Amino acid sequence: MGLKEQIDGLNELYRKKPTKAGRRVIRNLLRMPCNNWQPWARRDYLAERQETSQRIAELQEDGVVSVVSGGRDCDGYQVDNDVYDIPASVMALELWLRAFVDGAEGPCWSHLARPSEVKDLERTHRDIFAEAAGY
Repeated sequence: MGLKEQIDGLNELYRKKPTKAGRRVIRNLLRMPCNNWQPWARRDYLAERQETSQRIAELQEDGVVSVVSGGRDCDGYQVDNDVYDIPASVMALELWLRAFVDGAEGPCWSHLARPSEVKDLERTHRDIFAEAAGY
């Protein structure tokens, strides 16, 4: 939706609800610069990818980089120190992250590491709700 459509929508709202509070909200929205309406537009994806590429180059060993992840699902089951080895490229990392986040049922986290540093890391898991209930 472009700026014209957004303004037309606001004008329709202004005509339908001419309350003092509604007019103040619309006036404030119209005074804002366009980039404040879309805060994600201000991210520099190319710079982020370049930083990620540099980080991968620092951590890769034999063309592989490790991702250490964890998360908690909606039932309170928590997993930590889950290690995945992926090819040392930004595209492989982005694909892995997309699949990881899409499959998450709650908060999740991940970070890059050298494969040699995390080879002895053990996966841990616990059921937080069961522990709270005394099981």
